[in-house]
Amino acid sequence: MRKFFNINLILITLISLTAYTDFTLGQKKIDVNNISMWVNSRGVIARDPFTGNAGLEWPKGQGKTAVFAAGLWIGATVNGETRVAATAYGTDFRNGPVGSDPNSQNYRVLSISSSTLTTDADYMQWKVTPGAPLNNDGSPQLIGDQTLYSVYNDADPTGHQAFRTQPLGAEVHQTVYAYNNSPEFNNVVFVKYKVFNKSNSTWNKTFLSFWNDSDVGYPFDDLVGFDAARDMEYTYNGTDFDPLTNNYNIPGYGSAPPAVGMALLKGALSSAGKNSQSTSFYTNGGGNPYGDPANGQEAYYFMQGIRSNNTPYVDPTTGQATLFPLSGDPVTGAGWIDSNPGDRRSLISSGPFDLAPGDSTEILVAIFVARGTTNLNSITKLRDTYDALKNLFVTGATKAYGNHYIINRTNSGIPLHWPAQGTTYSIDPQLPADLREGIHAGFSTWSQLPQLNYTHNAANDISSKWGGDPDGINNNVWVQDWTTITGVPDNVIAVARVRYNAINGELSDVDIAYNANIKNNGIPVGWAADGNPDNLDMQNVATHEIGHLSGLGDLYNPGDGETYVPAMGDGNEEMTMYGKIKKGETKKSSLFFYTDPANPQGDVAGIETLYNSLASDGIDIVLVFDGSSNYSSNYGAFEPSKRAAVGLVSKLRVNDRIAVVNSSTNVLDFVKIVDDNSRTQVKNYISALTSGGDGNIAQRITKAQSIFTAGGNPNNRWAEILFTTGEEFSSPRISDVLPNIKGTKTEIYTIGFNSSISKDLMSVVADQTNGMYHPAVDATQIVDAVNNFWYHLLGMQIVYLSEAFSTKQLENVPYPGLYWQGGLYWQGGLYWQGGLYWQGGLYWQGGLYWQGGGLELGLYWQG
Repeated sequence: MRKFFNINLILITLISLTAYTDFTLGQKKIDVNNISMWVNSRGVIARDPFTGNAGLEWPKGQGKTAVFAAGLWIGATVNGETRVAATAYGTDFRNGPVGSDPNSQNYRVLSISSSTLTTDADYMQWKVTPGAPLNNDGSPQLIGDQTLYSVYNDADPTGHQAFRTQPLGAEVHQTVYAYNNSPEFNNVVFVKYKVFNKSNSTWNKTFLSFWNDSDVGYPFDDLVGFDAARDMEYTYNGTDFDPLTNNYNIPGYGSAPPAVGMALLKGALSSAGKNSQSTSFYTNGGGNPYGDPANGQEAYYFMQGIRSNNTPYVDPTTGQATLFPLSGDPVTGAGWIDSNPGDRRSLISSGPFDLAPGDSTEILVAIFVARGTTNLNSITKLRDTYDALKNLFVTGATKAYGNHYIINRTNSGIPLHWPAQGTTYSIDPQLPADLREGIHAGFSTWSQLPQLNYTHNAANDISSKWGGDPDGINNNVWVQDWTTITGVPDNVIAVARVRYNAINGELSDVDIAYNANIKNNGIPVGWAADGNPDNLDMQNVATHEIGHLSGLGDLYNPGDGETYVPAMGDGNEEMTMYGKIKKGETKKSSLFFYTDPANPQGDVAGIETLYNSLASDGIDIVLVFDGSSNYSSNYGAFEPSKRAAVGLVSKLRVNDRIAVVNSSTNVLDFVKIVDDNSRTQVKNYISALTSGGDGNIAQRITKAQSIFTAGGNPNNRWAEILFTTGEEFSSPRISDVLPNIKGTKTEIYTIGFNSSISKDLMSVVADQTNGMYHPAVDATQIVDAVNNFWYHLLGMQIVYLSEAFSTKQLENVPYPGLYWQGGLYWQGGLYWQGGLYWQGGLYWQGGLYWQGGGLELGLYWQG
């Protein structure tokens, strides 16, 4: 929060604030999870555009804020002249691409979410706005559960008010997104900046920086630090109590205030051709040469990690120059740590690099908040959040990268797994006998792990079938006509086709094809069962492919091409799941067993993480039934509600939990779904319900919340489904109890009947609790609403068809979503031009319930 600076900076602040009052194109909030944050069309993040105060609220709905303002800084030398474009309390940027009309409504902040209609104005504009992320079919790409996009530039010289340099000619494509479907992401917002040089001159020694003024509640008692191991800067309260009230009327957090982190998950492209992350850190603590920059040159110095007088920071605990001041550990008290709490601002930078005209680069920033038992323990919790975030850093929302392993997941994030932690397999009779033994050995290798058990079903060793319709045999086949049958190049040695239930992630059929006629650059390569250095070892290959059958994905190293992403790390060639292979290689035949329990990594750690995570991937659901005669008689909705609830119980996954409220006293407490017996218990309870009973709908909502509070699993998502029209005839009212639920983990899912006077109320209840509202013509559509709710909870997109559709029509549908990238990777479904858009799950009102999923993974030739 900026208040007291020298005269020059006061003038800068006044100019910035004056420029900032231009609300022509407005701003929107990203608020899909526990963070609610303003985003301005010209790059200003977090600052409330209407009050000028802090605008990142956490937890959402409680009126307490953790960040005052934030934004992008770009600094470079152009023909020997320092130029900086910055966003802080004001902004140097104007709406739209370079050369566009900054007053055009086309360049407002655009927002889409899972509930956005294709007819919405933002959805329509998204498709034609330069740089807005799109799917392959040209539709807006939803990243996470809510995505905001804006484009802006610094080309107007009169707009440069922050540091008064000449423009760079920069065009910025800004994408802000957030998830609400996992504990790791619920307190995180991501900001991606793609920066283009639209000038005619090269930017030399360029830095991209993320500036922030994080105020943890009361702004004048904060400290900052930098965690070099995590590329994370953080702001925390200087004491263990943040004043609840103060002269500035800024609500504080009280005891054990939270900490705020900013991390570069992806840095700018350096001149060496590598993605560097943070390369320096700056904070304003103290006066010159440590204070806020007074001009462009000082700002550029700070972006480089040096003081405003062009001298280095010196760590007082070591006497050595450093680019990362305050990188000690406040939790242990070791190293250089901040002192004398006050109002802090920080800058995390990436560079230097050169950017030629027409070129672009990008950075990805994560903003996150965590709260512990003390102000310092909040730093520990913040680190835990970062570590979980890094391990679950998602590419395409389908793969989670761990410590030298990859877990394949459904589109909604559920790990692919065998429901019985193992299965049977068969082997094509065409496979030579000596090579068959290598496949048996591969299955035995994975069966060493307590999570897996594979047994040979010799009765099924009669088939050469691969792919196509799933038959549940898990066949290992020998393919002579490789390219024709598999559709992949002949230098691919083996391919696993993985089929799974997209609803719960359970594997159902995995066929592995082995190339009988491998060619490397047109030269045939043979198979061996004895480690022959001139051939490919079958056990080596089979063990890798069985890793796919077990739920793991391919790993690659830097330099391996498009298949590599930085989150994979380096040194993966020692892992069984490394996606390349050499003649004579046998090391994939043995799994990588880690030796340090504090640092689990590799193949074994991947399987452990996969199966251990299943227990913590659950949803707690409470069903609340309206007992009024109005609901049961006038709307005829009570019995349809029961039927829909019973259907929902059939869909619940193992480890999900469900409770039922049918009055203030008729309550079924949480039942954990573990088998058919537990499902039957809940179904029988629901089927026996009768309407009536004590307690109006508001009192029943209160009862449901008490069930969550007393017995909700803190690691699960909390969802309450209301079977009511919302029409009220007595006190307390829903509006009386709703404030007690807002800001908690509970999401409320509601149905609004067309003829009900309270459908708007139901919409508000869902909106204020981060739930979902489903309009319905009448009681016959309750089942559709409940199915929609369930798939939404799983992170799936539901699209209804305009005409009747049967599974017969799927038989001849091609797979245009199938493409070759390092081993033929296809995740999560198909796109059919005739009207079906598949993304992880589909329920059609006319009766189609599709549970399919497919994934293909292949082993690359190395050499």
